[in-house]
Amino acid sequence: MLSVDAATGAVRELVTGGVFSSLAPAPDGSVIALRSDIATPARPVRIAVDAAVRELPAPGAVGRLPGTVEWVEADVGGVAVGGWLCMPESASAGSPAPFMLWIHGGPHASYNAWSWRWCPWLAVERGYAVLMPDPAMSTGYGDTGLNRGWPRRPDVVYRECEALFDQELARPELDGSRTAMLGASFGGFMANWIAGHTDRFDAVVTHAGLWALEQQHRTTDAAASKMRVHRHEDEDPQWYRAFSPHRSIGAITTPMLITHGNRDYRVPISEALRLWWDLVSTWDGPPETMPHRFLQLTSENHWVQTPSNALAWNRTVLAFCDQHVLGADRIPDALPW
Repeated sequence: MLSVDAATGAVRELVTGGVFSSLAPAPDGSVIALRSDIATPARPVRIAVDAAVRELPAPGAVGRLPGTVEWVEADVGGVAVGGWLCMPESASAGSPAPFMLWIHGGPHASYNAWSWRWCPWLAVERGYAVLMPDPAMSTGYGDTGLNRGWPRRPDVVYRECEALFDQELARPELDGSRTAMLGASFGGFMANWIAGHTDRFDAVVTHAGLWALEQQHRTTDAAASKMRVHRHEDEDPQWYRAFSPHRSIGAITTPMLITHGNRDYRVPISEALRLWWDLVSTWDGPPETMPHRFLQLTSENHWVQTPSNALAWNRTVLAFCDQHVLGADRIPDALPW
């Protein structure tokens, strides 16, 4: 957390260790806030005038996590690209863990805080290791980080994520022959783009992902901001030709799970419906052998928020990854939740 002197513009670091949100001043000059990180859900804290942080009593703490989290970094063309590696307790050189790559939405965002919607610990409990990078355009790394890869270059983002992913695969506790890639919103766009540019993953999960950019940029509730960045397809055809995932439909061989909310106005359901139709119509094998699946959440928006739907979504995602990453003969027991 930083403070800025209104008169001089000087920036001073107040407290570190986690993400602070919902700040509210207290009468004694302290600040009440919610603090979280990848391993800890939001908890109320009091930040004293001397910057000391004290946690306040509150219900809802989680118990012991099923693994460990570590900050890792790779040098990608002279740029330090970092992320969080969540490892299951069961991972060892004798029993390496299947490995997931998660790419966050935004793209101006970070994996630096706890999320109930995209919680890596459910996959870790299942035996997966999860890498959560902060690549180009992530927040928290200054203007240089935000501008690197702009305007929304999937090739730049993937190069950085893949470099960090490959570096960590050198660990004997990770199994490079059993991998999956998952993402939502901008991360879903990345999942769709990656599926058409590599077959290295055993499964791809895309939630609320952009598929046909010239279609999505005309139908989103953020159309004005999208057009300011990219303009219409007829004004900037090269950008759309290079980066719209739908142009690589013929190259997709990896099993894909599409999930989407009907009430999503940021990335309308038409993106998922068109992706599903493109996958179905280009499949040239028997219908019963088509590996792709579609989970349509009729009451959800851009996020899966209803507890029962969140449960169904997590079960579906992990079951799909179990099937294609682990194989039918290696799927563990039923989920405990």
